[in-house]
Amino acid sequence: MLYIGIDFGKVCGIAVLDKRMLVYVSKVKKEKIKSTVMSFRRGIVAIDSPLSIPNNSFRSCDEELIKRGIPCFPPKMFLKTVLDAIKLAENLRAKHEVIEVYPYATRVVLNIAPKAKKATASGRREIQISLKRFVENIPERILSHDELDAVLCALTARLKSQNLCEKIECREGGAIYIPLKI
Repeated sequence: MLYIGIDFGKVCGIAVLDKRMLVYVSKVKKEKIKSTVMSFRRGIVAIDSPLSIPNNSFRSCDEELIKRGIPCFPPKMFLKTVLDAIKLAENLRAKHEVIEVYPYATRVVLNIAPKAKKATASGRREIQISLKRFVENIPERILSHDELDAVLCALTARLKSQNLCEKIECREGGAIYIPLKI
């Protein structure tokens, strides 16, 4: 089984793990993400985007992350992107299991350079070095923040398949998967 991570946005980061081995990492335009993901054999697809809409600013699962000291943005700030991600998830479910994840939560829980700033090359390098504890074959080049988040998403999918994730339910529908401390 493959573990496919998507950092969803105008340009999407995509990463594919086969067990612990990173076999694909790239950036893809949003319009091409569905066909790219569908070209891979069956797997668990972990999307970094809310896959449900809140009644208020935050969903109950977002509020739970905030209580745990993991800040996140209100989904309504990016409503168009969230709606596009929900549609993508529906389409991908024809072939893949699809889950919602939050790469920053993965970094915090697994202590993958949680204080490093992914907006800087030095911060991304620090995250990549720390990530090598969990993922093999990470390129020597500094990954973009989209690619790096996609690798973290794929890692979370792999951990979910090993029953090493917690499922935080959203009263509004759906759930966010975050790793257990390991």
